Amino acid sequence: MQAEFSLEADEPTDSRGGAWTLDQIARLSDRLARDKSHPPQPNSLHRDGHPGVVNPKSGAIEMAPNITGLDHLNVVGLLGEKLGSPVVLENDINLALLGEIWHGCAPNVDNVAFLALGSGVGLGLYVNGRLVRGENGAAGEIGYLPIGGDPLQAESRLQGCLEYQIGATGVVRRYREAGGSDVDSERQVFERAQAGDPIARRVEETAR
Repeated sequence: MQAEFSLEADEPTDSRGGAWTLDQIARLSDRLARDKSHPPQPNSLHRDGHPGVVNPKSGAIEMAPNITGLDHLNVVGLLGEKLGSPVVLENDINLALLGEIWHGCAPNVDNVAFLALGSGVGLGLYVNGRLVRGENGAAGEIGYLPIGGDPLQAESRLQGCLEYQIGATGVVRRYREAGGSDVDSERQVFERAQAGDPIARRVEETAR
């Protein structure tokens, strides 16, 4: 029986996406393991969370517009080669949902919906004691709902209409369009709202 351990680190995702992101994951995984005196073990299993949906036939990650290029790669196979072990991929919001059920706000609850707002918009569903993935793995991809804007404009078709409006880039875009000074992230917009910036406060319509 193999021992299980949990290690944590974070860094900005490589903006080039695709294969560069997979290389980054492999380097980070290796560095974490060695820093914590847990060198990679043969026959180990890697479980990784990701945005979007895994195509079971191609191994590509689709519907993840914030990380480009993953929809043209066999992510499951390539990441397994780089890590030297089998890889199991699961949607990151589904994992967050299971975390809340395991050690969070929803223990012993059979029906749970977990809404996540960040770089994108995601929803995890747990119904009758089971995680709901949908027939093609896309259950909970509510960022593509035709709400909040024009679902047929190019940006909405690429990113999803709802996500284009209330995801991180949407918050920053609306702040700039309203006349706010330059910002790099939605966190800065929220911090300015808390500090009393009237333009940032108007952008808080995201909640509405």
